[in-house]
Amino acid sequence: MFATEPPYQLIRARHTQRRGRADNEVLEASVLRDRGTLYAVAPTGTQLPLSSEYGLADYLNIEMWLMNDAPQPEQSHEAKHIDFERLDIGTKTWSVFDKNAEGYVVRSVNELGFTEIQLDHALTAKTMKDQHFFLERVTSEEVLSGWRRRASFPRQPEFSIALPEPLRNPSKLSRLVLQPSGVSLRGGGILLVGESVSHAKVDPITPTTYLRETLRHPVSHQSIKNLANAATQTTTTPLKQMEALTRFVHNYLVYEDLEDVRSVLDTIERRSGDCSEFAELFTTLARASNLPARTVVGLAYDANNRVFAKHAWNEIAIDGWWMAVDPTWNQVRADATHLRLSDETMAALEQSSPLSFKIVETEYVDAGS
Repeated sequence: MFATEPPYQLIRARHTQRRGRADNEVLEASVLRDRGTLYAVAPTGTQLPLSSEYGLADYLNIEMWLMNDAPQPEQSHEAKHIDFERLDIGTKTWSVFDKNAEGYVVRSVNELGFTEIQLDHALTAKTMKDQHFFLERVTSEEVLSGWRRRASFPRQPEFSIALPEPLRNPSKLSRLVLQPSGVSLRGGGILLVGESVSHAKVDPITPTTYLRETLRHPVSHQSIKNLANAATQTTTTPLKQMEALTRFVHNYLVYEDLEDVRSVLDTIERRSGDCSEFAELFTTLARASNLPARTVVGLAYDANNRVFAKHAWNEIAIDGWWMAVDPTWNQVRADATHLRLSDETMAALEQSSPLSFKIVETEYVDAGS
């Protein structure tokens, strides 16, 4: 809802997310204007000041750019958006990917992949896709029936990738380079690189972002504060806190394969989950302990089954570097078989069949290549 008078400021917005097959778990967040200031209200009720203003011109920014400037392919434009996942005002850069007979194709690229929208000449969305979903505006009951039939299909099993021979002592790897066979990305081949010692510096601006409460990370909830205090009460340094939290989450939860992602509060009530639940609980507890943390996804080597499979783990900012930990596998320093991948790379791997990996390079902590 926006004000009816210039500058048409945002008054309020609401986002509801239903989770689970029966939609029995609801996460709701909102943005409210109070005494002239915009706040995000987390599902826990915590009010978080937003980093910038937001109005109707921001909401319609891309449509106005396309209508007024008639940009050509590869031209780009930056616009604000309400980021309900992070409970803040974010920015996205949209570019014209194509101009075709139907209208514009615009694309927004992020660190995990991209979102692409086909707009008609009236700037109405006809299709929208990213690496996780595809939306289509349909006008006939026949097409709609096809969509409904597809929605009832059983979930596809998670894919895994075997190696020609098992990795030797994978927990001791400090560097691993793999080359997938028959896979290319944007015209080139792919090399997957994993390292146990981080070479990713922390941007000085980002730590506060990764301390923030979000839709998925209820940092201010009293049960989270209690667990964080219990896990870190005897520690004295950020490094010791990180190690204590890794051990705590690993021992607190029992591993259970799940079809749906649980919320963090549901996870601590049930005390079980798969790697996603372990990682999201770790992120939340770390932030509650004033440690900037994030959940990352990719592939990791399952030594028991001798395959690479989808996995989630964590990165935590300490002394200016992102350090990887894996609470699911009780690793205070995630080994080099943890391959953080963008959605685009993951999609390219999933769509390539059959798929195999060639080992290009291995280095071990206590030995040479």
